[in-house]
Amino acid sequence: MGNFVIAIDGPAGSGKGTIAYEIARHYNYYYIDTGAFYRAITYLILKNDISLTDTDAILALADNAHFSFKGNHLILDGIDITDQLRSKEVEKIVSQVSCIKELRLILNRHILSLAQDKDIVADGRDTTTVIFPNANVKIYLDARFEARIKRRYDQNKAKDIYSSYDEIRENIEMRDRRDQMKTFGALTLAPDAHYIDTTNLSIEDIINKIINIIEGEVK
Repeated sequence: MGNFVIAIDGPAGSGKGTIAYEIARHYNYYYIDTGAFYRAITYLILKNDISLTDTDAILALADNAHFSFKGNHLILDGIDITDQLRSKEVEKIVSQVSCIKELRLILNRHILSLAQDKDIVADGRDTTTVIFPNANVKIYLDARFEARIKRRYDQNKAKDIYSSYDEIRENIEMRDRRDQMKTFGALTLAPDAHYIDTTNLSIEDIINKIINIIEGEVK
């Protein structure tokens, strides 16, 4: 088809990453995890011992970075750094990094370049409102706070990343606040997005709901 865009937004722990990847697999579309770009830059900031106040250095990192995806793995400058993106160190400061407006503009250009002339499924915080405001299908996934904490806890445990339940609660609370208060790229429900509460739904249920929405939109 070429350039058919399915955009999925939602808060931390709502299930959007897992769901977006499975939807992309279902349709054989290109998958873009927009949040991974911010985690990658955060990883580079930590690796290069750059202060969060040194905006010029952070923007230079983003300008010079080369991104690609292989399935749901992020390739940065030719190296698969997927396993580094969910570290506690990255989790601790990624929301601060993502609040830098100039960085968001640079990373949005990277994302749009990757998406050019492709059928894609993209997920993040502002994919339906800022990055792909004209997406063919827009989805907003949500879940109750406690459900989101448990999902992130289980996800980390499955990946052998140790974070206590309280640490995850604190992190998600902080990210929710920052996501909603950003002056640019805030997490908001787009007027034309389909809202799905995933609290009591299985992954299969959510996927089927979204497929039905997509098929309805295409008709």
